[in-house]
Amino acid sequence: MITGDGFLARAFKEFHDSSEIHIFASGVSDSGNISQKEFGRERSLLEDVLEKKQGTLVYFSTCSIYDESLKGSLYINHKLLMEEVVRLSGNPYLIFRLSNPVGKTDNPHTLINFFVNRIESGKKFDLWKGSFRNILDIEDVVALCSYFISKNKYVNRIINVANPLNYSVGDIVCALEKVLNKKADYNLTIKKSIPQIKTTEVIQAADELQLRFDENYLNLVLAKYFGGR
Repeated sequence: MITGDGFLARAFKEFHDSSEIHIFASGVSDSGNISQKEFGRERSLLEDVLEKKQGTLVYFSTCSIYDESLKGSLYINHKLLMEEVVRLSGNPYLIFRLSNPVGKTDNPHTLINFFVNRIESGKKFDLWKGSFRNILDIEDVVALCSYFISKNKYVNRIINVANPLNYSVGDIVCALEKVLNKKADYNLTIKKSIPQIKTTEVIQAADELQLRFDENYLNLVLAKYFGGR
């Protein structure tokens, strides 16, 4: 069963008819969101789903929790509160803290879509020197989460689903410039923002799934979804 119809919900469509797994994919997706109305909407819907006790609840949180520069933000506090709601519900659950999934989505608030839109439109933006982000192909997100869901030992756990490597935002923009064949127009500003994500479970699962997180990963993922535009 799936609650939601956005990027993550479509990616996890294989669970649509499952009676044992309930994918909750109707959360606040914009990390810059400060709308208490949207936060309240997610909490109300999540509590309704949990009350029905429809199998193991899969909730998507965020690896931004591990970025000291974002500590205390309304979005982070909201996600931590939703994790607590899930944990204390009495339902079996899996909480996946995701990094930055990349795939085909019209959501303008994702990190990569923001950069792509700015580069293609020629609009100037601020590029944070000293900041790093974690990029993960949505297909790898699904493969890894599905792996953890299939193993009973991960029930009632919080698991980081992220790339073992972080990338500087400068390297990400440079890679996009090559893929889009267009130079970005930006103001370089100094801002340190580095998520410190433990990926022990991902490294073990990736070995079994034969997923490769090497020096070519970033370029391959960006070319896969944004090449030939």
